[in-house]
Amino acid sequence: MRIRNTLLSFLTFIWVPVFADHYAGGSITTRCTGNNWHEVTLQLFRNCSGIALLPQTLNFSNTCGVQFTQTNLTPTSLQDASSLCPDDLPNSSCNGGSLLGFELATYQTQVYLSPCETWTISWNICCRNTSLNVTGTPGLYIETTVRNQNGVCNAAPTFANNKVPMVCVNQPVTFDASAVESDGDQLSYELITARFASPAPLPVEYVGGYSGTTPFTGMVIDAASGMITFTPTLAGAIIVVVKIT
Repeated sequence: MRIRNTLLSFLTFIWVPVFADHYAGGSITTRCTGNNWHEVTLQLFRNCSGIALLPQTLNFSNTCGVQFTQTNLTPTSLQDASSLCPDDLPNSSCNGGSLLGFELATYQTQVYLSPCETWTISWNICCRNTSLNVTGTPGLYIETTVRNQNGVCNAAPTFANNKVPMVCVNQPVTFDASAVESDGDQLSYELITARFASPAPLPVEYVGGYSGTTPFTGMVIDAASGMITFTPTLAGAIIVVVKIT
């Protein structure tokens, strides 16, 4: 039986300047390196006008009763993730300017995952940015699952687009939320409910009319291609969660 991986990622669609101290989203991916060792990659999008990057923690648990954490992870790389025109990048907040800018911080660690039906690898933080579709600023939670009960070695999908999408009101949007997967497995995409850690993951409360499967009016995702389409009609930020299987 072919191993299946589930990847959750938070994206924040923004169509006005938003300044806050919180992360705008992220993802977790895994790559098996052999003999049940796995390279785990955490990627976080940070508003460059917010607080400085802090050491991060990854949580590991499986259905066989094993739990542990990896703490004090520091970035292995930083890259500009701003959706600005190339000529405007020097003026982003990531470079000391006034334009809204984001950076993508990548954290990596090597871990031994004993064979088990399902491993869950997660990350969380206390708060998220204010948005149009989620009530309050509940914590942000991301997870991925790995099934390696037979010691099968496989890689998780990774997103093809590493930018925080910033779009314009009343202009139709097509955003590529697709992923690539080196083992040639078939991927499927869906929009799901955002969660926060309490400490177990719980669903956030959506503003009336919105939900995880419909984060904004008219927003849909193509299950086969991962393409998100909608037309923003209000100014603000929208929390969107994409699940890749």
